[in-house]
Formats: sequence, structure tokens, C-alpha cells
Amino acid sequence: MPFEAVVATLAVGALAVWSGIYHRGPAGGTWDVRIFTLYIPSAFTFTFVLLVGRALGTNAAILGAIVILGFFAARFAFGSLRRRDFERLCAKLATSGDDASVAAVDASLERIRRSHEGRSRGYEAWARWVLYAAAQASQADRTADALRWTCALRTEELPPSLRAMRAQYVAAFAIAQGRREQARQALAAVPRPAPSPRIEQALLGTEGVLEGLEGDASAARRRAERALATKLDPAVRLMWQTTRAHALATLGESAEARAVLLALRDENGEFMLRRIARQGGPASPLASALLQDAAPYR
Repeated sequence: MPFEAVVATLAVGALAVWSGIYHRGPAGGTWDVRIFTLYIPSAFTFTFVLLVGRALGTNAAILGAIVILGFFAARFAFGSLRRRDFERLCAKLATSGDDASVAAVDASLERIRRSHEGRSRGYEAWARWVLYAAAQASQADRTADALRWTCALRTEELPPSLRAMRAQYVAAFAIAQGRREQARQALAAVPRPAPSPRIEQALLGTEGVLEGLEGDASAARRRAERALATKLDPAVRLMWQTTRAHALATLGESAEARAVLLALRDENGEFMLRRIARQGGPASPLASALLQDAAPYR
């Protein structure tokens, strides 16, 4: 095997490592999203090194490989710094929930949107950042901002998995804002089952909350108890616990509903009580009462 071919192979391998480390995105980024930052540059590097090695010798090939790898390494490192800066802003938003943090994330999302314009699958990559930011905003009880960001995404430009994820986010944030009709419309607009079992599980949990709020309470309770007996994502488990609390309150089992709310408070703090209180459902008065009596708990 010619020495320049060995150099080319090492160059491709090193480039792949740089890409794997530095070019990652949120909300389920996949290898196919990175095809233009891994496969095409790798093919370019391989071809370049082979041609230069044949024409100008091994030393020129090594120098060319170093230059190319340096360029892509710098590019990927810049992308990593931008990703980490955005994650830092979102982490601050999740903990503080203040207007300044929301404004900072808004501005960062706009910069990311402009940087992705014109790129192949650029809108999809940007949408992943939006969904990531929305999830962090929801953790900070800024569901109005989370709903604003997710509603702004154009579904026709999203792949099926992100379209389903967006629908679940919109429905969950709308429920938190007391906008149940908007939640129902979002859920009805997405084909089922969702492409990902994890997303389908979240969609089912969101539907369960709606049923607990205004549907058949007995059926909602049975669905919630069946779901809670299985292995669930922690966020989906919260949905079914919320469903069970609303269903129990509707059925007049206030003591049991209150026990569910107390468990939610003990596990997640007052955040979940505030969310349930705003939903305007059967268990909302109980959640509000627990919040008013929470001074000793603090």
C-alpha cells in the first residue's frame, strides 16, 4: 500500500474523530444530519492527499493533510464553542427563568438561524436548537415562551420525527397555558404512531393529560395506572401522574388526588404544583391549596 494512501487513511480517521467530538446538536442529532461535515470533507481529504502524494510526494501530502485537518478542526471547534455557549444560556434560563435569560436565548436562536440559512437541512438543524431551548424554558416555568418558539417552527420543513416532537411540545405547552383546543389540534395534526417510540410515548402521555382534564375520568384513571406500572421516561411519568390526579379529583377521591400531588411536590418541588394549578382542571384547586399552605414546606 503506498505510503500516501496510509497518510490519507489517517487523515480521514482523524477528521472523523474531530467531527464526532465537535459537531453535535441537541434534540436527537443523528449522523445523517452531519453528512456534509463528515463524509464529503473526508472524501475531499482522501482524494486530495492521494493526488498530491502521487504528484508532489509524501511530504507535500502530509503537509496538505495537516492544513486540511487544521481547517476542519478549527471549524468544528468553533461550532462546539457556539453549542456550549448556547447550552450555557439555556441552563441559565432553566434555573433563573428571568426575562434577561429569555432575551439572551432569543438572540442566540436568531444568530443560529441566520448561520444555518442556505445549508442543506439547515432548517432541521435549527429546529433542533429551538426544541432544546423550549424544553429548558418549560423547566423554568416559561411555557409561554416555549410555546412561542415551538409554534414558530414550520412543520412542512421538518422530517416526520421532528414534526411529531414539535406537536407533542406544542400540546404540552398549550395545556400548561390552559389552551386545550390548541393542544388537541396539535395532536390531531401529527400521523400516528410517531416514528420514534420515545416520542409516541410522550404523545400518549399528553393525550392522557387531556383526558384527565376533560374526558372520561374512570378511563383516564385506568390508563394512567396501567402506564405508571410500566417503565417510562421521567417526563412522561409526570404526565401520567398529573392525569391520575385530575381523574381522582373528578371521581371525588380528593384524599387520593391530594396524595398524588404531595408525591409530585416531594419529588419535583412546587414547580409541578404551579403547573397543575394553572391547567384549570379538577385537581387544580387542590394544587393551589397546597401552594398556599406551602410555607412550612419551604
